[in-house]
Amino acid sequence: MSIDPIWQHAQEEETECWSDISYKLKNPKYFELKKEYWSKILDKCGFKDQSIFENKSVLEIGCGPSGLFINFPDHPDYSLVEPLLDSYQPLAPSAFKNQKKYPVPFEDFKNEKKFNIVVCINAIDHCRNIENFIDKMYEVASTNSISIIGVNTHVYGWTARFWRKYQRLIDPMHPYQFTGNEYAKMLSKKFELISHIDVEDEVAWINNRTDDESFGKKPTTTKKISRASSKIIEAIQHGEFFAKLFKHIVHIFIPVHSWKDGGRSIYRHKVFVLKKS
Repeated sequence: MSIDPIWQHAQEEETECWSDISYKLKNPKYFELKKEYWSKILDKCGFKDQSIFENKSVLEIGCGPSGLFINFPDHPDYSLVEPLLDSYQPLAPSAFKNQKKYPVPFEDFKNEKKFNIVVCINAIDHCRNIENFIDKMYEVASTNSISIIGVNTHVYGWTARFWRKYQRLIDPMHPYQFTGNEYAKMLSKKFELISHIDVEDEVAWINNRTDDESFGKKPTTTKKISRASSKIIEAIQHGEFFAKLFKHIVHIFIPVHSWKDGGRSIYRHKVFVLKKS
């Protein structure tokens, strides 16, 4: 299969993003906070005691180096599918335990097994083809299984449309840009939608505790200028400088995320709890 250059570019940006904060991944404090964050997410979804994971086969798609799996280090039947797994394991060697590991894009994942729980947090918008991705999630889920799908959603339809048009420059790590209702509609074509939950406050909670300053490190001015310059040059080369400029003007009035609890933002993190009947 030929590699989609937009998807490949998104993977490169994602690897760079995690490499830039590799110092956090070597700090136990970071993982303590992330475990508490995941507990808050499960609590919000109605799985407070986390017993839903007991004696169940679990598949986590796009786990990254600090996904939900870190809360279940001794789970006997937990599988990870992540195309960047080989890059992430050296960055966070303490995070990966006895999970079954598949370093491939989810669309290429081959396994006869059906899973009782499918987890996909902040990965569905990174995929190569979202319709194929959802079909594959349905295929690997067992009857009466529960799927927990988390994703960044646009609050406004017009920003979602604009971001889709100029995605490569505005948000290169995320090839897909939709509102919460658009995601709900797509997922409901295959699954029964149990709940549709806003977790932006929980995301703000973890962001405010794991930023660079919380770990005693600030990006240098030189690095900021270098990165900004490269993005400006790239925008000019692709003839989309004004799209990039417009994005930053929008951000002045509507922040990308609610870094403090509540408030306006372009995105809201949503979690969709689904059932395969």
